[in-house]
Amino acid sequence: MDFPIEYRDRMLAEQMVMMDALQFIARLLIYFVLLLAFVFLIVNLSGSVWVRLGARRQSEHCSRGSA
Repeated sequence: MDFPIEYRDRMLAEQMVMMDALQFIARLLIYFVLLLAFVFLIVNLSGSVWVRLGARRQSEHCSRGSA
């Protein structure tokens, strides 16, 4: 295809803008997925900490009751 030089330059510029936009969107998606993974990890860790604290309080309560 023989396009005039002005069109070629314009098409190249539009392709560069589209690539930049796609890279930006991909970067945002990656950051969003990482954020969700960290939130999920923190929620799971805090849940296990609460379970351990509850078990410790329960065992302390039982040991105090029998003493």
